[in-house]
Amino acid sequence: MSRLRERERTHDLPKLIGEVQLVAPTEGEVRAWVERWMRRPDGPAIRSVTWEFARWKPGVSTTCSYDVCFEDGEPEVVVAKTYADGKDKILTQRPLKAKSWSEVSPSLIPRAKVPDRPTLLFVNAADRELKGTPVFLLRKKLASFLHKAGLAPPGMVRRRRLEARLVRYKPERRAVYRVHVRLRDAGKTRFDLGCRIHPLAEASRIVAAREAFEAAGGKDVPRLSGHIERYGILFEPWLDVETFDPDTFEHAEDAGTVLARLHATPSPPALSATARAALSATDFEGLRPLLRVDAALEARLFPLEIAPCERVTWCHNDFHPDQVARRRDGTWMLLDLDELGPGDPVADLANWIADRAVDERLGDFDELSRALLAGYARGRGAPVDRARLLALTARGLVHRGAAAVRRLQKDALDVAAFALDTARSFVP
Repeated sequence: MSRLRERERTHDLPKLIGEVQLVAPTEGEVRAWVERWMRRPDGPAIRSVTWEFARWKPGVSTTCSYDVCFEDGEPEVVVAKTYADGKDKILTQRPLKAKSWSEVSPSLIPRAKVPDRPTLLFVNAADRELKGTPVFLLRKKLASFLHKAGLAPPGMVRRRRLEARLVRYKPERRAVYRVHVRLRDAGKTRFDLGCRIHPLAEASRIVAAREAFEAAGGKDVPRLSGHIERYGILFEPWLDVETFDPDTFEHAEDAGTVLARLHATPSPPALSATARAALSATDFEGLRPLLRVDAALEARLFPLEIAPCERVTWCHNDFHPDQVARRRDGTWMLLDLDELGPGDPVADLANWIADRAVDERLGDFDELSRALLAGYARGRGAPVDRARLLALTARGLVHRGAAAVRRLQKDALDVAAFALDTARSFVP
């Protein structure tokens, strides 16, 4: 299903700055709405509704996703997006483009407007930013995509046995599926693929970066198996690897080693020059509306100056514990390469350290960084400027504090206070 990191959430944070209209709906409300306006007349009864994801943009919208499980065991994801500007009424009038919504969303009508509230409900296949999803979920089209991407001979995919299971979904950002394929050949070949669906422009950027990285000799990452540019669909092999939870840091030393090898990959000069200009941005003003939920939090914001980045390499740019995996032969690799591109290698290290500081409520920088930096040195990573690493970790902590509020975490105020106080202690 759409597994994201489990968090306790609260509905009421928007009330703290007077945005009552953007309070997130409860699971009970969503269940009643889905039952009344989305469940197909002949569809199975709803067994449970579980809140999975939240993203609050003050003054703009609140986006939440819910796993809806049915008595027949087949789940679907429903997104409830509440708007501050009446956009829900405009979007309701726009037609949905799919040839067979009953195949794409068998239990629910794909979209509905909640009366008397500025809230739009839609299944994940009707996500207006992920235009490839409703096409991808049609077995006939998926079989055709596998042929076009060079992953299966024409006419050889057993359509009735073709399965696509959602494994992760962030509304309007990406959907990740595991696709099980069976062929009609004499050996009855079976294999699994990972499929990532992105907004079209984002998918094009990712493909260009992945191809440039491979051309530069990049290693320790899964290679793209193929892509369908028109729909923002990317295929990768489904890997038999050991993965880690996002709050597990026991593999820090090995993670540092594989990261050092990534940073050793030469970055094209043209891409490096473009990236360098944006790598020292420290503007926290965009976070201020989130921190206004508590005057004491907003008061903790502080100016942070970071010297221009002097060294640009290929970077992961979203480096976290669950992005590192161990192969069955004991070697290591990096996963989730949506942000792969030229960047500041110190920022990758800072990402990991800031994660650990927040997850473990630990403010000892040397303890937070010791194993990671030891592994980085073992992998022959370039010497790391301590002052820069401290400053970038501080920047990451400020963003994580604001993110706890954006995600409507139940303990968001405590997380944000710790993150901002720790960030301030890391810089002069």
